[in-house]
Amino acid sequence: MKIVVGFVLFSLFFFGDNKLIASSSDSTKILTFDDFLELVLRNHPVAQQSELLDDKAKQELRVSRNGFDPYVYSKYNKKQFEGKNYYSLWETYLTIPTWFGTSFKTGYEEDFGINLNLDNLVPSQGLSYIGLSSSLLQGLVIDERRAILRQAQFFPKLAEAEKVKLLNKLLLNAAKEYWEWWFHYKKLQQYVVGYNFADIRFKATLERAKQGDLSMIDTVEAIMQMQNIEVLRNQSELDYKNSSLMLSNFLWNTDKTPLEINQLIIPDSTEIGIQSISKQSLDSLVSFAIINHPEIVKLETKIKQLEIERRLVINKILPKLNVDYGLQQRGFYNQPNVEPINYNFNNFKIAATFSTPIFLRAERGKLQLTKLKLQDSRFEFKQTNREVINSVYSSYNEYTTLEKLIIIQQKLVQNSDKLRIAEQTRFDNGESSLFLVNTRDMALINSRIKLFELETKYQKSKNTISWSAGKMLR
Repeated sequence: MKIVVGFVLFSLFFFGDNKLIASSSDSTKILTFDDFLELVLRNHPVAQQSELLDDKAKQELRVSRNGFDPYVYSKYNKKQFEGKNYYSLWETYLTIPTWFGTSFKTGYEEDFGINLNLDNLVPSQGLSYIGLSSSLLQGLVIDERRAILRQAQFFPKLAEAEKVKLLNKLLLNAAKEYWEWWFHYKKLQQYVVGYNFADIRFKATLERAKQGDLSMIDTVEAIMQMQNIEVLRNQSELDYKNSSLMLSNFLWNTDKTPLEINQLIIPDSTEIGIQSISKQSLDSLVSFAIINHPEIVKLETKIKQLEIERRLVINKILPKLNVDYGLQQRGFYNQPNVEPINYNFNNFKIAATFSTPIFLRAERGKLQLTKLKLQDSRFEFKQTNREVINSVYSSYNEYTTLEKLIIIQQKLVQNSDKLRIAEQTRFDNGESSLFLVNTRDMALINSRIKLFELETKYQKSKNTISWSAGKMLR
């Protein structure tokens, strides 16, 4: 009896802007791997969260520029008792920091009263001034505000590395779940087809037994085969449903509502071909990893930030010598009878402060701690660099080994199919038993499932290579 098995042709899956769209309630949609990753990258909360890293880095950089913001100060102090104005002190000034450690200052001071300190005596028109404040030793080359800003300038690069790391991890986990889903679907297909064959064979065996061509005990063998495959099919159906649920964890709508894989959505069942990676492509991937892997980028940036900190600590060993110098004039430049910026170099105020610790214990201790941090980070960088390179090679070795295993398994499937056909022919000719035919059938099903398992590992390994190199899955 000739058995013809028909396979269902599936329609193409496509995306809507906000959800998975089915053109009709009874049509099956194919969710391809590339479309799945695109959907994850577009709508998954973690992907959305990664976009915030750039904004956070920009705001951190903005905060670090605070040390160079101009400041306006104003203070007023007055004392009056028993109708007497003891003193009224008012000063307003503007300070403008610069990158070179010097700050410019301009202001106006007006003081009057019967009990003024001599230091507060100013002309009746008030006193305006313009000058600068500078650090001549410690703080001349670098100070804390410059160090903070220089370190903060690396935040965007750190944010980009963290973003790539976050997205790569998300896409790798999503890819693994997709191929697990694909495997359970292909496995279920095999058991469904195997069950249909077993059902047809049971009916044919029953008919032949009624005609006396076979013994009735053969029908028991036939129905046991059908029951065995039914058990496997039910278990496989459960695995497929659970894998669909696990895959749904990665699917979200644009309005942040979760999407769900239903029975009308299936994976792309197109045959997976061998896609070898050349030695040149591998070397290019390793070179990419050495420069762009998120962990390497983060450690390089950390070392650069520590170098800035080391320069700052070295500068703090120097003595402090701060000088303030300002030119003064009567009144304010926009007042009547006062010429604009009519400063006389004979009217000035100057101040200098000098200080230095004798033993420099804190400064020398901080310097040694910073050097140790640098040394530790450099060791970590070397180790991480080696681990990244070896991780790429390890994933590549697994990938190439799976290529060989898949080729061998494909031949094994072909040979199992030949043995099944030959055993069926022998059985039809009365030269074999139904037990052997069933055995050949199960061997073919198991060899095909093993092939699907290897192909699943092959795809996961391919994705792992890109992840190991810190390259975004696309």
